[in-house]
Amino acid sequence: MFEIDLPSIPKKSNYKARCMYYWSLCEVFYRFRAENELSPAELCAFLYDFAPNFMPQKEADVPQPTQAWCIGGLIDKNELFRTTFWQANPETKKGDILIHYETAPISAITRVWIAQTDGVIDPFFHYYGNTYIGNKIDIPHISLKELREDKYFSNHPLVRKNFQGVSGWSMSGADYSELLRMIKAKGFDTDVLPKLYVPTLPKGIVIEYEHDVEQLLLEPLLNSMGWYEKKDFIRQLPIQAGRGHRVFPDYALHYDNKPDEEKAKVLIEAKLHMKNNQDIEAAFLQARSYARLLGSSAIVLCDKDYLLVYEKKDNFDRDSYKKYYWGELENPDVFNELKNKLNI
Repeated sequence: MFEIDLPSIPKKSNYKARCMYYWSLCEVFYRFRAENELSPAELCAFLYDFAPNFMPQKEADVPQPTQAWCIGGLIDKNELFRTTFWQANPETKKGDILIHYETAPISAITRVWIAQTDGVIDPFFHYYGNTYIGNKIDIPHISLKELREDKYFSNHPLVRKNFQGVSGWSMSGADYSELLRMIKAKGFDTDVLPKLYVPTLPKGIVIEYEHDVEQLLLEPLLNSMGWYEKKDFIRQLPIQAGRGHRVFPDYALHYDNKPDEEKAKVLIEAKLHMKNNQDIEAAFLQARSYARLLGSSAIVLCDKDYLLVYEKKDNFDRDSYKKYYWGELENPDVFNELKNKLNI
């Protein structure tokens, strides 16, 4: 549309390509501005006001929310019935829950929105991080006074500082659950409000082999985080390790498989059962050797019972890791913590 030939979007993990993508966008829009004799202000008016009205409108699937965030500020009544560009955390993901706190003179949580797009950093907008908000649900007002007097929220850091800097504040699963409690106590049907998504682990599966861990536990978990094979992760990525010798790590997440320049932000090794420290040590040494070749920032070891996540500081430390049992991932806070560790 408008005969603007936009460059293709590179993978999120390819930082250099992302930088050059932004540079290419600047060149494309500069040429368009010059060809149409537009001033910089007119180009902004075209991009942000005129052009969106001519884009085909289609109902996009909004994924289930995995995170709740606070946003803040007074809202114009005319903005209550349409999708609105609003200040938010740039880490917001499409589908996430947005709890709206309206500032003085209202000073209350008044409604719940759903993020319609991933958060962005927009150099042309007043605020640093933003998203489009929609699917508004009005709720009974939960005032700042009520939150101060509530047993759970009275010591909450956001309440203690009177919601200063509210926009983009992350809410834990426990925070959101307690907020639903307060809303329900006012006679509101909280079943109509969005619920935080957590994966439902397979029930009654039988893990007998290493590939069962991969196919029945690990891959469904990666898929539930929005990552898919040959797009976000690859199995058995061949790596050159010495003259004529190749090795094949189980999984490379956020990868680049350009020959002789293979990279992966996260290296994952799956085992059937790491029953003792000796087994963990052997798996760790194997994974670390792959991670060094791929320039990885995180290592994941997993078996039929749990996952071990190692994050690189100066180096990978065998004794410095976070352990997650598969069953714990049904807790939204634990699920999000693990996802954030792997989303690098």
